[in-house]
Amino acid sequence: MAVEIGHICKKSRILYSFELGKEDCLVISWYENLGIVTVDDKQISPDIKTTLILLGKHKIELNLNYVELEYCLIKGKKMSKVLQKDFYILDSIAYKKVNYFFSSIYSSLTKYKTCDIFMNSSSVYRFYSDVIHMNIDKDNKKSLLVKKAVEHIEDHFKEDICLDDICESLGYSKYYVLHVFQEVMELSVHDFIA
Repeated sequence: MAVEIGHICKKSRILYSFELGKEDCLVISWYENLGIVTVDDKQISPDIKTTLILLGKHKIELNLNYVELEYCLIKGKKMSKVLQKDFYILDSIAYKKVNYFFSSIYSSLTKYKTCDIFMNSSSVYRFYSDVIHMNIDKDNKKSLLVKKAVEHIEDHFKEDICLDDICESLGYSKYYVLHVFQEVMELSVHDFIA
């Protein structure tokens, strides 16, 4: 696994591009109006404080215009087990979680002189599961169950959480909650909490 991290702050117009491989993941976030973003020859018009997450083979071009952005390119780490889609656009609602993601990477670099420890930690999976949580299908009963389970975990995170408490709050059996959580999140309840 290789990780490339960058922070770009330009007051002039530049063109920047990324080519992603089959097992690559790119998290890119900007804090000012960007201009034109092209992903696989499709133009999107992002807002201020937008984050893109791309998984697998993609080509992205950024036509930057007076912008500040951060990116993290993870090469050779399969994230398909965690992410359900290969393309996410997060708006400003996710800004705090994205900001925490980048802060944690920089903190890991400062403390350990590498970000491999952070990239292999549950914090990365928690970030991606938060992404899934924000993009959950509101009409799907299984997705709603997982959303409620995640909310319960987040509300009681400082307490000693056990599966029995989660299942009791949801009104479902352990087996069903474990099965649905694993199916939707592609991550066990235990791994999510850890």
